Amino acid sequence: MQTGTRIPAIRQGNYLFLDARVGERRVVLCLDSGAGIHVLTPEAAIRLGLLPPDAVKRNVTGTAATVAAQQIHLSRLSVSGTALATTEAVAVALPPSLGCDGLLGYPLFAQFVVTLDYAASTVTLSAPEGFTAPAGSVSLPLKIDGNIPQTQIELDGLACWVELDTGSSGELDLNAPFVETNKLRERYSKRIAMPTGIGVGGVSYGEAARAETLQIGPYRLAKPLIKLSQQKSGADASARTAGRLGGEILSRFTVTFDYGHKRLYLTPNSRLTEPFVFTRSGLLPVFEESTWKVFGVLPDSPASEVGVTADDQILTVDGRSANKLTIYTLSELLRRPPGTLIVLLLRAPSGRTRRVKLTLRELL
Repeated sequence: MQTGTRIPAIRQGNYLFLDARVGERRVVLCLDSGAGIHVLTPEAAIRLGLLPPDAVKRNVTGTAATVAAQQIHLSRLSVSGTALATTEAVAVALPPSLGCDGLLGYPLFAQFVVTLDYAASTVTLSAPEGFTAPAGSVSLPLKIDGNIPQTQIELDGLACWVELDTGSSGELDLNAPFVETNKLRERYSKRIAMPTGIGVGGVSYGEAARAETLQIGPYRLAKPLIKLSQQKSGADASARTAGRLGGEILSRFTVTFDYGHKRLYLTPNSRLTEPFVFTRSGLLPVFEESTWKVFGVLPDSPASEVGVTADDQILTVDGRSANKLTIYTLSELLRRPPGTLIVLLLRAPSGRTRRVKLTLRELL
């Protein structure tokens, strides 16, 4: 029987957030196994009085690039009354659309056995001593490299080790060296070039494709989406691992990370066999300066065919104010079933507004 402190989490899309405290001050932090250190945004660090003018500078590597951050000392951090270990952290900018004050990374996963129950929106923190595997779970090997957990998967018969990144919302992002070495662009002939993510270090670029099967332990997932990185810098250009497995796959399980015993435990939930959905609009939104804008438009897509262009501001979606939509609700609106009609009110950089109608369809 698993024991520990079970904490209600805030689930947004494929992310889990915890309501935490630094002393008596509230912060909302994203559970991010892909972060090798705790992170606060500069705004949160200043608000908490943790960012002195002479803070030591250090480099941190994001998916797209290595960027400068400021080192901070993080103490009196707790979640639901459970004290977390005092540790060094960094202050660095995060994508505004993430909508939180920072990331709970490696120090949390190293201190506790951490169970993420996506279906129930809870996180359980258990003491490593005396921990027993969750009933009905499957145990897989886990290794920690650079403070990031990895496990082995098989993609269309190709075995590889991938990072487990609860701070990524996608399926499987494959690093550029792995893509080149294994000639994956030749294997997956239908590809769509696109920005594949926005994170620490900026925008990552690559191509989206659809594989046949992804095997993790005994679980075989059909037709998963994959991203083939074209990055020349950042973590996506690293040869240390094949890539990273994100929340769209991890959220189909209850996931337990046991760093001390180097084990990963998986228990599938009701989403296990759900199909993987690629954007059906071709519109790629980004949250900038408190408003939603079009970051990019995929060619030969419903959005491109009705004249949506980059830098258009999204004012309403089906009559709903876009500024009241989170990235998670907006993404779901743009991923509804094929044949769904969406009405957008847009404002061009010139200030001209226009209403467009697009019909969703499968693109990949």
